[in-house]
Amino acid sequence: MLGALCVLIAPLAGCRISPARHCNNNADCSSSGYCDTSQNICFTLDAGPGNNLGVCTPACSGWQVCPVATNLCQPRYSGITITEPAQGATVGRLVTVNVTLDVAAGYQRSDPATLILAVNPGEGEVHFPLILTSTPGAYQGAWKAPAEGNYALEVRYPDAALTRQVQITVNLTPPTFTLSIPEPADRPVATGLTNRDPAPGYDKAYRKEEKVTVTVNSTANNVDPSSVMLTVTDAQSVGHTTLAVSQTSAAGSAYVGQAIIDLAAIPLNSFRETKSILLTGSDLLKNVAISVSFTLPVTRFKWSYLPAGLQMDCSPAVGNLGTVYYGATTSQIGGVLFALNPNGTLKWSKPFTDDVKTSPAVGALTGGAETVYFATSDFFALSGTDGHTLPSGAASKLNSSCVPSNFFGPVSLLTAGGVETAIVTNGTGSNSSELWAMQPSASLCANQRTSASLIPSSSLVTNGVDIFFGNYWGYVEGYSFSGAS
Repeated sequence: MLGALCVLIAPLAGCRISPARHCNNNADCSSSGYCDTSQNICFTLDAGPGNNLGVCTPACSGWQVCPVATNLCQPRYSGITITEPAQGATVGRLVTVNVTLDVAAGYQRSDPATLILAVNPGEGEVHFPLILTSTPGAYQGAWKAPAEGNYALEVRYPDAALTRQVQITVNLTPPTFTLSIPEPADRPVATGLTNRDPAPGYDKAYRKEEKVTVTVNSTANNVDPSSVMLTVTDAQSVGHTTLAVSQTSAAGSAYVGQAIIDLAAIPLNSFRETKSILLTGSDLLKNVAISVSFTLPVTRFKWSYLPAGLQMDCSPAVGNLGTVYYGATTSQIGGVLFALNPNGTLKWSKPFTDDVKTSPAVGALTGGAETVYFATSDFFALSGTDGHTLPSGAASKLNSSCVPSNFFGPVSLLTAGGVETAIVTNGTGSNSSELWAMQPSASLCANQRTSASLIPSSSLVTNGVDIFFGNYWGYVEGYSFSGAS
């Protein structure tokens, strides 16, 4: 009966014989005692070291317990469980070892401070300590594998003659990665159009506004997806942008991932530059791959357009929808006005017998259409849609009925009385120069003789209905257009 009681309460405390051994009932024992009336002996609870339940001589060690039933020292612990790594596991260089010291049922712990980890038990074995954690019976340690291969890890509690062993394989081979970057999207091909950067090494460069899809591959099936990163730097490794690579393959299969590099969001410190893309990553065993680098030429060049035999002498103008208008002259007498789509391809062109002398000006977008104004020796207004002459149905120049043919200088636009009006200079560039205002929609030709001639290359600047320009004598003149004169 007493033995059964002591075993029952052993998880809380042990039992020992009280110095006052004789009793008839519990009242004869101390407040924490118990009277075994079959033997008339007092027993008291014992929370002391060793947790002895009986009286053993010699005293039991910490790894032992003294049951009252036998008064012989018995093992306190039933065995060792290795919770990490698992039997047969494949691990990396740094191996974490977690162990539990299993206590026998009904006994309290008296855990030692350390256990021993023996690597490859036997001759030449290496020992490492496993330290008791804050969790009773739980031990932890680490071992750094010196090389790949198969290893035996044995955990020992020498005093208690307890051991446990697992076999593991150490894999120190990092994954290998490959990068693939497609060539830029096809560029339009047309006569007179150069759509790739002509600088050496940049004929297949990406443009600053484009996005680059980078595909990452590895034959390894244990790549750590969170570790795969791309870093984009310039040629001097100054400044960098880091991007995560998203896995597109199924877990546990050969790795495939993708990242999108938005070049518009990455600084470009010059007109053209070669970027460096660095790939880093590791596997789930923390084996870090050798970095993979890739060069990516990036340019601000988009396209150029000039058919053979032509020379461009004036600045272009850009329309409301991105159409580019410019004039060019031929090697003989004559010129051409070109309208180019935003990607550099030809929208339309219109030839003239005289050189195109002025930079064009583009009117407001109305009903999806815009008017292009420019001069050869005559003055023209054309539809930005297809290049036909305005006003609608007109056969030739806008000034055919009112202005002599001697235009020069750039064109400027203003709005007077709600009507779009083109302002242009006409004359010899000496004291006979004049300002002319023309409205295709109203067939208006109005002129103003200047007090001194305009400088031929001087710009016309408008503000509301006011016009300003620099004259031949070095002054600035200003005029106001009434809508009729």
